[in-house]
Amino acid sequence: MNRYFSGITVISALFYAALLISPASARQIQSDVPRRMDARPPASLTELSSLYSEIENPDSLNEAQLLSRLAALYSLQAELLQARSENDQEAVDLILAESMAGLGRLIQHDYLRNEVRVQAAYRVLVAEHEFTYGPSDSMLVAFGDIYSFREDVFAALESVRDPLLEDVMSRQFQPIETTVPVPMNRLVESSIGFLLRNPDKHLNRWLSRGDTYLPMIEKIFAEVGIPDELKYLAMIESGLNPRARSWARAVGMWQFIAATGRHYGLEINSWVDERMDPEKSTRAAARHLKDLYTRYGDWHIAMAGYNCSPRCIKRAISRAKNNGHSDPDYWDMYPYLPRETRGYIPMFIAAALVASNPEAFDVPPVQPGPSYEYHQVPVQGMLSLAKLADMASTDQATLKALNPNLRRGSLPPSTGVFYLRIPVGSYDSFVARYDALPESAKKPSGEYIVRSGDTLGKIGRDYGVSVSKLMQRNGLKTTRIRTGQRLVVPVSDYSNSLPDPALASSNGAVIEYGRRSQRPIVSKKAIPPIASGGNIVFASSRQPSGPSAATRTDTGGKPRIIYTVRSGDTLGRIASRYKVTVAQLQNWNNISGSRIHVNDRLTVYSDQNVSKTGSGQSTITYRVTSGDTLGKIASRHRVTVNQLRQWNGISGSKIRIGQRLVIYTQSGRPSLTHTVRSGDTLIRIAGKYAVTVADIKSWNNLRGNTIRVGQQLTVFR
Repeated sequence: MNRYFSGITVISALFYAALLISPASARQIQSDVPRRMDARPPASLTELSSLYSEIENPDSLNEAQLLSRLAALYSLQAELLQARSENDQEAVDLILAESMAGLGRLIQHDYLRNEVRVQAAYRVLVAEHEFTYGPSDSMLVAFGDIYSFREDVFAALESVRDPLLEDVMSRQFQPIETTVPVPMNRLVESSIGFLLRNPDKHLNRWLSRGDTYLPMIEKIFAEVGIPDELKYLAMIESGLNPRARSWARAVGMWQFIAATGRHYGLEINSWVDERMDPEKSTRAAARHLKDLYTRYGDWHIAMAGYNCSPRCIKRAISRAKNNGHSDPDYWDMYPYLPRETRGYIPMFIAAALVASNPEAFDVPPVQPGPSYEYHQVPVQGMLSLAKLADMASTDQATLKALNPNLRRGSLPPSTGVFYLRIPVGSYDSFVARYDALPESAKKPSGEYIVRSGDTLGKIGRDYGVSVSKLMQRNGLKTTRIRTGQRLVVPVSDYSNSLPDPALASSNGAVIEYGRRSQRPIVSKKAIPPIASGGNIVFASSRQPSGPSAATRTDTGGKPRIIYTVRSGDTLGRIASRYKVTVAQLQNWNNISGSRIHVNDRLTVYSDQNVSKTGSGQSTITYRVTSGDTLGKIASRHRVTVNQLRQWNGISGSKIRIGQRLVIYTQSGRPSLTHTVRSGDTLIRIAGKYAVTVADIKSWNNLRGNTIRVGQQLTVFR
């Protein structure tokens, strides 16, 4: 795909987001352009407007209609060139605004975006726009490892059966009370599986970056009054990458589009993009989330509103109310939200659970990222980053990493100072070298003397301002300028844009946030892994814990069995099966009544030989022979090594020749072999045969969720 179209998969080629919404938005932008009272729109503008009034849905364009619109766009380009030849900047601005609006209406639909003739028109018009206003960040392709991962997760979540069913995760995992609810349903379970599938590719990177940026986010969220657990939202927004850039022109760690970023005080121009400033964007995100919570009164809905438009949320709430929910929450709205927003909250919960306590999910420790610390120094002048890096005794890459908001190879033109971040330990030497610079190098920008060959377009591109703004600020009626002429350049003042006013008087102090706090929002109880049916655990000396432990000591020294409740089970039937009483079951499991649920796990103390359980399991005794290992035996009998250890009280991996092992088999159930095909996942296979992912992994001795095409899996029906 060509350079231009590679960056517009979700309309990222459009330079004015408002132009995509309605013609009224286009007119609002045009109102900023100085126009003569008698100015008449070019003929092609009228033609383009009439063409689009013929039909409301661009998806229904036939060949003739498409060609008519392309012809109108090319007519606009011809009139644009004519306006340039006449130095009529007013007409240039107007025609460019209209051409971008017309182009936007075409390429916002996939089938037209891939149409070769539309791509050709796109290249022509974008070139004209860049010539007038300079390169735009919206022309850049997506950058960051989060976007393809999110797309895969959101697509997979669409196939989850009974997605809102809760209590599907092991009871080993116990959520800790949080301000933002973290329900565990099948969507969350599936999202966790994706995070753990290949942690080196995504999760471990996020955890490493978390050591760098989460301490800063924690501090800012606490100051603004935002729940601490919302810090993990940055993981699913950008992977904690300050330079992340989506197809839809959302930029930075918190993925602000330009309009929202500016609304919350972020400076965005061709020199500086404060959406990529970790601290400033975090403060903006905290205020935005707080505003959304004030509006909706529900943190889940507030996060959904962070991901999609207010109109999207309003529509989902309305549809949920129409379907019987008088005061709908996010999960009531779930069926009526866009696919990405449906997967957004489950993915956040999964990331929060895992990242807050990686050890609970058996995630090995990762190499921590560097501490987020620096000196902040006020400087003036459009000094190059190469020069500044040399003065700080570092390299440009380090300087750019500390100042990701800088978009060019030098400091921006400014009427005041710019606060530059430099590495810790370099403050004194940097200040000495900076003070030694000639005053001319430190002169604030704001005035420009025209040189030979200059044009307003070239000056505007250099300083990141439009030609129309240059003309307005200098009272120019045409674009004609002369050598030696002094122009006022409307540049920004960055001296009042510190993320924290206290930093202005830091006087070389180290700005640091320390290490992240360990605040797990999920804990893991010491319960051995559980297989299908009743699993005997030879650990009779281990006493149950909890508030009712004193009443649950009637074990008689018998082995503990963990039984998984199945459809049709009652306490009476389970008690009869294991030759115990209902009262004992209630005591051992702290049950006050008789109600139990499918997939509940009950503790039973019994020495009964459950040779035939209600689940179709039977037992065999296996005698270890020369060359045997737990792995080989487990594979041969389609169980897991952990199951063998549980059933036989083995803590390590050592077994001896002649040793007898108890194995629970699925001999009472018919089985089949499933050959993995392209596109298969464990979730899809489990759904096809009405079993669980845990069952398939147990039957096939799978440790993770990765399967390969051609692999044969045993499934018991």
